[in-house]
Amino acid sequence: MSKPHYMQLPREVILGEGVIGGTGEACRRLGFAGKALIVSGPKTREIAGEKFAVSLLRASFEVEKLIVEEATVESVKSVEDK
Repeated sequence: MSKPHYMQLPREVILGEGVIGGTGEACRRLGFAGKALIVSGPKTREIAGEKFAVSLLRASFEVEKLIVEEATVESVKSVEDK
């Protein structure tokens, strides 16, 4: 892929190489601040989770991480309790 591309639909979509590293900046641009909860499965965490967390930390977010084993209603409920 080439450099990142931005599209503004009802939501902002960012495509391109290295976009995970710009997640924190994108969240700031959208007006988010404060705490961020990263919810992922173990494999996604292994592939992209730390890059995502570092990007949020660099943008001054307080980051918490939660790994779920399955995409189930029970997993959603456990996240809601956070």
